[in-house]
Amino acid sequence: MTHPVSTRGPAGGGGGARPPSSSGGVGLLACGVYVPRYRIDRKEIGRHWNTGGHGTRSVPGADEDAITMAVEAADRALGPDGADGIDAILLATCSLPYAEHDSVGTIAQALRARPDVETAILGGTPRAGGAGLRQAWDAVAAGRLGRVLVLASDARRGDPGTDLEGQLGAGAVAFVVGQGEALATFERAGSGGQPLLDRWRPAGAEGVRGYDPRFARERGHGPAAEAALAALGAPSPVADVRHLAVQQPDDRTAVLMAKAIGVGSERVVDAAAGLGDLGSAGMPLALVGALERGAVGDHVLALAYGSGVADSLLLRIARRPDTTGTLEGLARDVVPLEYPAFLRQTGALEPGGEAARAGLPPTSPLLWREGPDLLGLLAARCDACGYLNSPPESRRLCVRCGHRELTRVARARTGTVHTFGINHYMPPPLESPLPVIVADMADGSRYLALGTELSPDVLRIGLPVELCLRVLYQERGARVYGYKFREDHGRPPGGGPA
Repeated sequence: MTHPVSTRGPAGGGGGARPPSSSGGVGLLACGVYVPRYRIDRKEIGRHWNTGGHGTRSVPGADEDAITMAVEAADRALGPDGADGIDAILLATCSLPYAEHDSVGTIAQALRARPDVETAILGGTPRAGGAGLRQAWDAVAAGRLGRVLVLASDARRGDPGTDLEGQLGAGAVAFVVGQGEALATFERAGSGGQPLLDRWRPAGAEGVRGYDPRFARERGHGPAAEAALAALGAPSPVADVRHLAVQQPDDRTAVLMAKAIGVGSERVVDAAAGLGDLGSAGMPLALVGALERGAVGDHVLALAYGSGVADSLLLRIARRPDTTGTLEGLARDVVPLEYPAFLRQTGALEPGGEAARAGLPPTSPLLWREGPDLLGLLAARCDACGYLNSPPESRRLCVRCGHRELTRVARARTGTVHTFGINHYMPPPLESPLPVIVADMADGSRYLALGTELSPDVLRIGLPVELCLRVLYQERGARVYGYKFREDHGRPPGGGPA
């Protein structure tokens, strides 16, 4: 189970704030949250390095990355309507699986977005989540776009033995930005600060590195928060701010930022407790917490920070979300990890030996041709007998009755286990035991897929399961995404419909 939980100012100065009237009624129409169920206790890490630590951080599964988590969060934000009404998808992340490749295309196909949907990646800094919201606001307020899906997803890691190893978590948040019955409306925005090298990841490196945390707080986070607040212009909104949503790289930084701008520490939304630093998803997660815990009319100040500079967004809550309890739901049904398992799942410890070659290479023309149907979970339904033929791109007649009239439809994502097998001998990079499942789906079809987050002692005939996007395999640095079965517990409060 996973936890869904559904005029820029010059650097360092003010005077570049957006006037409240320019928002044009643009706001956050929906939100969704996804955080992997795995957790590592910092004491478990410290036990192997003779260091201290308290609390936990979230850990992605070995087959999860920023792309799969973004899709999970987007599903919860979009609900049953899907991405039909979405004009653009913006992805904010510091942990793309590719240094060069438009990974948002994979997300668009998985969400069954329109072929003409705009896509863009905002990366290289944890404040990219705030930048995504501001760019979406700009485009909608200008009338160029109707609705924009903003995704913030990160799964950064620190090198083994460093302080950051136990601090950097994983998770994703999705917002739909547009005009309509909003959860919260945008009022003002600004940006300020002085560039500072406090945390960075060199080109080609896997782990994030950092300078002295105290120096970063006092010379980076605090002054940047003051500058971003000043960039909102007069009058200062501090007296009206009821909720402060900020990224929380550690236990002290959020409180220091609140103090720097004169906001009481009790107004800081404690969103990342037990999760760690979620990077570009940190501030958006706190913003979701503010929407769920605040009252209609409350002002929320969101600060997205990175490398000495902060972006500020002032929003007013317009209505309560249909479901609440996202932050509380993240603490349920978690799976604790021991340190060796943590190293394997984060990729710091890889199996030796020569990896098996994929029968279908990632660059295969067949995968390109069938990709939209496979990622979108589409099938060709026979108009005569109702049989679901897959993949629809290569089906010209029904394999059951031979009828030639087929209609492309979306497959069901939930079902029950019809039969299964457990493979205990898998070549690297696959790990054993590996479940292979055939499920009876809610639409009457059957679907064959690997299992994930399922131990052999849990699997049984009739077990409720759901399909989730995961990394199936990779070869020569290229990843192939597809669907796996996990146990379906139903979605906790805070996400989209179950």
